[in-house]
Amino acid sequence: MRELETQYGTTLFSRNARGMEPTEIGKMLLGHAERILTALEQAESDLSAGAVVASSTVRLGMPFSLAFLALADIIGELERHWPMVCLQMIEGFSGALAEHLITRRIDLAVFVGEPSDPRIAKKLLARERMCLVVPKSWKIAAADCVALKAVCRLPLVLPGRGHGIRALLDGHASVNGWTLNIAHELDSAYHLVTQVAHGSGVTVLTPYSAGFARSSKDVAVVPIEEPELWRRIFLGWPKNQNEDLPTRAVREIVERVLFASFSDLNGDAEWLA
Repeated sequence: MRELETQYGTTLFSRNARGMEPTEIGKMLLGHAERILTALEQAESDLSAGAVVASSTVRLGMPFSLAFLALADIIGELERHWPMVCLQMIEGFSGALAEHLITRRIDLAVFVGEPSDPRIAKKLLARERMCLVVPKSWKIAAADCVALKAVCRLPLVLPGRGHGIRALLDGHASVNGWTLNIAHELDSAYHLVTQVAHGSGVTVLTPYSAGFARSSKDVAVVPIEEPELWRRIFLGWPKNQNEDLPTRAVREIVERVLFASFSDLNGDAEWLA
């Protein structure tokens, strides 16, 4: 210590009959030393985990709409930076993904809507604007926007209960005393849009999921207002789970890719993490 004090011309410890106490500068140096030791311990842990990475599989759950938006880029990032890690992708509704997470069938999940189970740790990532997809031959297709209350009265082709979009609409209807006019329940975005194109009713999707719709000459996309309809996106993992290096790598890639994807949506999504 005296060599350091001599080298830098400062006093790190005050010395008296009771012993030694760090000066303010000494306390600052101690803080740097603690951070360096923590970083070294993390480096040792990561290096020790390196032998496991070669044979690691990380199981990720995502709803179809978000997989459609981001999965290719997630896999691309993983192949570039962590080529030894195998990604096992499981698509499902948020309710099913929560059950998979609790029973440890998956390691991470991206949720539409906030998971309520206390056994799931969660992080709010973003919110996305929803829009109405309608048959182009219907009069409402020419509207600049449509009120949410009016949406509820239209014949709705929606996913079943447990799906994030359905839960969002059910929640708004319950709070406002509205009743959803359910014409059909279909759990595939492709089939939702197909049935709208056939004139069976209308559906509610995110703008990029409505990309299915925009490829069809028989449907139109109308903004929802009064109020605007947004869904929230969460990342979740089992609470009290020790996160290994491959799982942390996948989690960071998922966040990075979703941030980039939502940033490209021109106001139809907002990053909140």
